[in-house]
Amino acid sequence: MRSKIEQLYLKIEKEFKNKLPFILVFSIIFILLFFQHNVIAMYFDDFGNASLSYGQTSKDIIGTNYSLNQLFSWDKMIYNTWGGRILYATVFLIPMLKHGVGIYMFIQSFVITFIIYFLYKIIKEMTSNGSLLIPIVLFILYTLIDMVYLRDGIYWASASVLYIWPLLPLFMFMYLVIKLTNMIKNNKKVNYYLYIPLLVISNFFVTFSHEQIGVALLVFLITYIIIEHRQSIKKYLVLDIPNIIVGLAGYIALIAAPGNYKRMDTNVAFSKLSIFGKITNNYPDILRSIFVDKMCIFVTIFTVLSIIFFIKNSKNVKIPKKILYSLLSCFSIVSIIYLFLGKSETVVTLYGSGWLLFIGILYIIYFYKMKKMVILSIILSGCSSIFCLLVSPVVGGRTGLPFMFFVFLLIGIVLFEILKDSNILLKISLVITIIVLAIFGVKNYRKIYQGYMENYSLEKLNFTILENYEEKDGKTITLYKYPNFWYGSTRSYQEPSMDYWIKEYFDIPQDVTFEWEDIYKGVRQ
Repeated sequence: MRSKIEQLYLKIEKEFKNKLPFILVFSIIFILLFFQHNVIAMYFDDFGNASLSYGQTSKDIIGTNYSLNQLFSWDKMIYNTWGGRILYATVFLIPMLKHGVGIYMFIQSFVITFIIYFLYKIIKEMTSNGSLLIPIVLFILYTLIDMVYLRDGIYWASASVLYIWPLLPLFMFMYLVIKLTNMIKNNKKVNYYLYIPLLVISNFFVTFSHEQIGVALLVFLITYIIIEHRQSIKKYLVLDIPNIIVGLAGYIALIAAPGNYKRMDTNVAFSKLSIFGKITNNYPDILRSIFVDKMCIFVTIFTVLSIIFFIKNSKNVKIPKKILYSLLSCFSIVSIIYLFLGKSETVVTLYGSGWLLFIGILYIIYFYKMKKMVILSIILSGCSSIFCLLVSPVVGGRTGLPFMFFVFLLIGIVLFEILKDSNILLKISLVITIIVLAIFGVKNYRKIYQGYMENYSLEKLNFTILENYEEKDGKTITLYKYPNFWYGSTRSYQEPSMDYWIKEYFDIPQDVTFEWEDIYKGVRQ
């Protein structure tokens, strides 16, 4: 008879063998992300944040040597003068940037890998499909992200800590809520002492992080309670009351920061608008960011998949086939015409509004009939992450990143719902499409890697020069311009106000000047 230790060993060995393909896939995803992140440098306010000189004069701080009291004092200043997004800067960004961006970008490779992992787990719970293809498709979608978002949102530490890192606890929270509900519904044993602390902690790290991502969690939580918990399980009070309290407390602390209102007042014209005026002003810009700008490729993929999905599931939509097919045909024709039309504000607003209504209503009808209204919580959560910008003075660019990852999630759910019980022709067509997208993803990945790599040697050289500066070296430091401006955020010779932060970070006297040389000038001429 085998001992308990042997039985445990055999169980672990079996689990490892079953999960080995997934471990290999996620390891490859991490390695590819690491290669890309390994050629990223520090940009713009990274230096100011890491030296606590952003927004203040730090006379008592030498370089990046500061005490906890000084860090908390900086937090207080930022909270009162700039905004409530201090948690991730304090816990992650500032400590990691003290000695350069390397460790930060290494950890971020893990963060994005685990974001993809929890997206996969949500899709698995929603579709009852644990296919190895899911994380592969999700990573292919990631490789298609345009430089507009990568440059100013993902590959810039001070931006990614706000727009990317909170997505990990958000999707983890969503997965745990869905999984836990399914366990309760199926009468499985639940360890509440494990799940409730995990939910509450991840909740706080979302709601006290960033306005767009925090509101996404609250919308998901509230709608999920109404749609799922109130009707299907008896334990919703135990699960939801602590999360509602923590979620609201974290989000109120975030948006109540005096700095939010001081910063909003800097845009005088926008701050003077009424709520209705702000909404009408921003609505066309939000639609443009979804249906015109670089996110359009993902919305197009989702649109095509949605048309296929509703054709395949026409019986379950409970709309007469002739009417449904007529509606889908008209919608397809309008979408194709839209792709070739000039993207004026009127055209984008009309098409975008019509798209949201048509697709939204069809999905609500379908999932209501199928008693899978949980998807509505995910859709509303994703929409809230971008439409909360209706009252924001800033719209576009990296503000679309949280919504983009929700689109990835919806693409995954719809794609793998389609692949269930599909005929061989449809499966082959979808696989060919995935391969084509993967080819474009590889090209995009390679282009971006080469662009950052082209600058990397000079990034490292300039960092070393600044790091090793001594007063005896004189009052002028010669630095070198980067060959490819687009691959990397703002540099000092483009924005001289950065000089203060850089000098504080490297503990260089403020009367020292930077002289930028273009060592490639002769080659270009």
